[in-house]
Amino acid sequence: MIEELNSQPSVDENDVNKVTDAICNILITSAGKTLKKRNNSCKITSMNTSNKPWFNKSCRTARRKFHLAKRLHFKEKSENSRNVLKLSSKEYKKVMDKCIKDYNNSISDKLATIHKGNPKEYWDILNSCNKKNKSSIDINSMFEFMKKTNEIVDHDYECDNIDINLGDDSTLNQPITDDEIKKAIKKIKKQQSPWL
Repeated sequence: MIEELNSQPSVDENDVNKVTDAICNILITSAGKTLKKRNNSCKITSMNTSNKPWFNKSCRTARRKFHLAKRLHFKEKSENSRNVLKLSSKEYKKVMDKCIKDYNNSISDKLATIHKGNPKEYWDILNSCNKKNKSSIDINSMFEFMKKTNEIVDHDYECDNIDINLGDDSTLNQPITDDEIKKAIKKIKKQQSPWL
């Protein structure tokens, strides 16, 4: 294409635009083949808080504001954006704490009202609140493991060849001196109770 422009006696703006468009198309197609496309449609939710029963519309709004402030701060990196990020983070935490507290209070109020009148619903609520991950370990394999761990193994060590000299233990049996006590106290960190 560039050779065609060089061979023409006069080059106008349209010819230059055609060559520029052709070069751009070549670059875009090669980049599309070699580089991965970024998928903007996927949403990443952290810690699956949106699945929690206490996570309501106010939590979503506060989280949206926090993420917006976070993106803004990473783009600008200014003191103002940092302060906005801190404030939105504190607000998001405050809203979440309030929603959790309100949810827990509503559950406890509900439990107090239905305690005697509707025991089935009462126990359904209690059991739904106390869901814990059950262990995937089989009880028999656990028993075998504990059995092997606590098994007494008799090792036949030859202790007859070891010569232990118990002759001079006078340094261990001497009384503790004042200098030793002062030296130990000086090694103690400040505002820490002594171990003596």
